[in-house]
Amino acid sequence: MRSSPKTRPLQNTVLVAAASRHGSTAEIAARIGYRLSENLPYATWRIDVLDSDSIDSIKDYDAVVLGSAIYLGHWLKSAKRLLDRTDVAPRLGLWIFGSGPANDGPPDAEPVAVAVNAAARLGAKDNVIFSGRIDLSSLGHIEHVLTNAMRVAGGDFRDWDLVDAWANDIARKLLSATPKGEQRKAVRQP
Repeated sequence: MRSSPKTRPLQNTVLVAAASRHGSTAEIAARIGYRLSENLPYATWRIDVLDSDSIDSIKDYDAVVLGSAIYLGHWLKSAKRLLDRTDVAPRLGLWIFGSGPANDGPPDAEPVAVAVNAAARLGAKDNVIFSGRIDLSSLGHIEHVLTNAMRVAGGDFRDWDLVDAWANDIARKLLSATPKGEQRKAVRQP
């Protein structure tokens, strides 16, 4: 993520936001934001990487990548709330991701209903699930009971090459969707 001066001409703004309980999904969002910032020209793109708890609306962004940790088949409330409050996809698109299956095989979980429904309703460009990370030492008592009952082993099963490829593909799609020379007037940043 880049810091930006108070005023600069902006062509497009991209929000990468995630709801994360123990930080794994936030790390995926940060990685996506980093890859987007590598591939999208700084002079004409601003990439914000934020926790979904800090956002009330995505309406001010031209493109959005929104993710959530998945617990027992459900998205976390702050990310679900953002999807529920969104009536129209951003003009350059919406990408959705989940993170949660923690195993060493390919992520084979079905996308959760909230993501599937929002993807269909808003015409999301993609809806993927990445394998996650479980740090057993960071879990609370109830989470320990659940992971033991489900025989879930701890470990980091995220496939960073897959995350990078997905983020690079988003950048390519964003670049191809914006004609060169399209400019927006200068926007004052707080």
